[in-house]
Order: sequence, then C-alpha cells, then structure tokens
Amino acid sequence: MVEKSKYKVTINWYGENHNFYTSTRTKQNALQNAMSQLSRKLFVSLVSVQNKVNYGSNNYKILKVEEKKDD
Repeated sequence: MVEKSKYKVTINWYGENHNFYTSTRTKQNALQNAMSQLSRKLFVSLVSVQNKVNYGSNNYKILKVEEKKDD
C-alpha cells in the first residue's frame, strides 16, 4: 500500500498564482484536488479549470513537501 504524501500545487490562473496543499498518493491526484479547490474558490466550473490547466504549458507546478519529523 502506497502511503500518502503532502504536495504543494501552484496553478497559474490567467497570470495569478494560486497555491494549494493536499495529501494524496500521487502527483496526478494532487493536481486534481488542487483544480477542484480552485474551481470552488473562483466559482467557476471544474471543466473550465481542467481545460486551462491541462492544455496550457507551464500552468501548474507540483512539489512534494517533506514533512519534518521530530526525534
């Protein structure tokens, strides 16, 4: 079983960057979660966000966030 990782997803929406944090198993799921959050935030359809993000180059960045472990 694959463990969940924390990701920071930055989506460029017409020149404005939006950052989202999500915990999931894959980068693709992290992007999907972020697109869903952006659609709710901006009150636009999920399909319009997906079209903008998926068809544009350099419209998103996904970074895996390393969690700090206390010793």
